[in-house]
Amino acid sequence: MNHHFQDYEVEIKGISIPVKVKVSKGRNIRFGYRDHAALISAPYKVSKTTMEAAKQHLFEWLTKLSQQKPHLFTPPPTSSFQRDSIVLIGKTYRLNIIENMTQATFKGSRKNDTLELEVPTTLVNDSSIVREILPKLLNKIFAYEIDQRVRRINQETVKSKIRAVNLRSVVSRWGSCTSDNNIMLSNRLLLAPVEFLDHVIIHELAHTIHMDHSIKFWRIVAQHDPKMREHHRWLKVNGNQLKF
Repeated sequence: MNHHFQDYEVEIKGISIPVKVKVSKGRNIRFGYRDHAALISAPYKVSKTTMEAAKQHLFEWLTKLSQQKPHLFTPPPTSSFQRDSIVLIGKTYRLNIIENMTQATFKGSRKNDTLELEVPTTLVNDSSIVREILPKLLNKIFAYEIDQRVRRINQETVKSKIRAVNLRSVVSRWGSCTSDNNIMLSNRLLLAPVEFLDHVIIHELAHTIHMDHSIKFWRIVAQHDPKMREHHRWLKVNGNQLKF
């Protein structure tokens, strides 16, 4: 293999982007970018000088693309849960695990930037149990904030009459909207950057007008979320990493 065709990495917006360099049958050098990875496709007999110039052009192209479509360069989420902290709706909360010596129950509350979790004495050191019960506690802790966020965005966009908003531990879908305007959101969205949470909220709010996925429905979503396609793509690529 021509040594010019070695994969490498380039840094864009502080993010390391892997670049795959492959041989093409065409005569021209082409660039591509998808799923946080870049591609250079070039003829086999390309010279070293031409390849180095192509790498520089790729860097400039990626830099410009990151300015035009920054959502494509939002880094995929890493595990948001640590024993001592968690990132929710773009904010880092300190986790304070409190031993509950009087009751064999789990309780949770939020005080400023701290989440306090009361755990039975026998399980206080079991991280797997804390991780398992945490999403259920967050459904209650963040219920009001998510309710208010949905209602605020509703007033800024479609202005429908919302009956109820629920946060649930759902992994099969990001949200849903019933015919009587009950909106459900997956609590995994708490782990996402807020723009993607809002994207799903707008999607479900659009269902209060059109229950299907017709052209009219997508027009409403696009009207209130101009970067709809980018947000949708990001969730599709990175959504499986949004987990507690």
